[in-house]
Amino acid sequence: MAMSSTKTTNILLTCVLLAALAFLALALSGGEEEETPAPTAQDEYRLEKINEVNDLVIQRQVVPESYFRYLGEELAAAVEEYNSMTAGMHCNYARYGNGIAETFFYETKEDPGDYDRPILYYEWISSISRLALHKNSYEMLLNDDYLVALAYQELGGSGGLWFYFVQNDAIGSQELTSEFEEYFAMIDALMPMFDEARAQLN
Repeated sequence: MAMSSTKTTNILLTCVLLAALAFLALALSGGEEEETPAPTAQDEYRLEKINEVNDLVIQRQVVPESYFRYLGEELAAAVEEYNSMTAGMHCNYARYGNGIAETFFYETKEDPGDYDRPILYYEWISSISRLALHKNSYEMLLNDDYLVALAYQELGGSGGLWFYFVQNDAIGSQELTSEFEEYFAMIDALMPMFDEARAQLN
């Protein structure tokens, strides 16, 4: 009986010791784990601006400089490079877009000249040169409500091939082909930077 009483006492002492150690560990850790502070109004606004810049990049639009203050130094520098390359590529592909628009408009009639062409002429050029800045430009161009109708009414019967050659050495320039490969590599590197910027604010 005495041995059983001693064993019970030892078990109780062990339980008390374990409870004391647990209490001590909790005290040393500062009690309950602190909750992550909610984002401030400033952080939420900055996150909104980061998302807007991300959307502009997806749409291949140049980002206004006033957005840069919300991006952080590294991301702002990357977006500035994106702006420079996007503006340059847009102009390069506008030359090809001009050739397509000119054919559709003035294949069978006289071109009135730069200042007398309809606004739609220049809207086509803008659409072609903007959509050409996507990796899947062929599908993007054929998905355009106006351009797809024009492509399949082309007098020579080449249809959608007009747009297939936008990124396939259409202008006969290996330099331009190299430029858009560099451009897409830059876009691929830029997109994860937006994810990192968002993660830092969450």
